[in-house]
Amino acid sequence: MKKILLISLVMLFACKHQAVVPQEEHPMPVQVSSKQFDQLKTLAGTWEGAHRTAKGNEPAKVEYQITSGGSAIVEKLFPGTPHEMVSIYTPTKTQNGSTVLMTHYCMQGNQPRLELTKADTKSMHFSFVEGTNITSDKDMHMHALKITFKDQNNFTQEWTSFKDGKAMKPEVFTYSRIGNN
Repeated sequence: MKKILLISLVMLFACKHQAVVPQEEHPMPVQVSSKQFDQLKTLAGTWEGAHRTAKGNEPAKVEYQITSGGSAIVEKLFPGTPHEMVSIYTPTKTQNGSTVLMTHYCMQGNQPRLELTKADTKSMHFSFVEGTNITSDKDMHMHALKITFKDQNNFTQEWTSFKDGKAMKPEVFTYSRIGNN
């Protein structure tokens, strides 16, 4: 028993007085980015506003979080509700430079991927590229997204779904910033 106690005390002393050696620095890989992706990063935070529906305007909320060492942006639409949907934006290298891809994890149970096809300082247009759990163009899915930046504290989204191979009327969301992350 004395031996076990003595060994335990020696080990405790050794651990307590062991030199702390900093872990070797691991350089971060060079990130793919673009001015459009950097502009999307300015959305980090919490936004509230309205969603225009057939019944009129209904409350809407969206949150943006930069994650994965700055290489992805997570968007949560209707966070914390049964209607919550997540989209993830990532910068991607292309033959012509770089672009932004977005995967939308939809309540429909599918995951359309949209690519940034047109952008300027005030707006970004994303168009459908492909998706999982979408077997044909007739399956309902998110097909396009237009983001319009009014100023640093206000923006709109226009989400366009396809159903039976045809574009539906865009769902329009208008947001104002309520907090930063």
